[in-house]
Amino acid sequence: WSLVHGGPTESVSSFVGFASDDLFAIGHTQWHFDGRQWTMVRRLPQSMGGFVGVGPNDLWSRSAGNIWHFDGAGWSPSAFNVDFVGFNALWAHGSEVLAAGRSIARHR
Repeated sequence: WSLVHGGPTESVSSFVGFASDDLFAIGHTQWHFDGRQWTMVRRLPQSMGGFVGVGPNDLWSRSAGNIWHFDGAGWSPSAFNVDFVGFNALWAHGSEVLAAGRSIARHR
């Protein structure tokens, strides 16, 4: 292990990447790594974690009580119409997203 200099300047809770020059980090802020440097993309409405993605324009994350979706332009809360509490993990593949905690919920 070695320290990476020039990375995000605040706490990061999760990473997702699609290539060595296309990495995202998330916490209170969304960051992007283009293979050379990290840049701040945007401040987030809430601190987020449990970060997953299908592609750079299809990212998912969780915050206290919400699941958020990034479509390449911005983050928005996902319509969550099931009685579900305690989710702490996300998984995404293709058009399917699973949220897990005390139970499992699926979004397609």
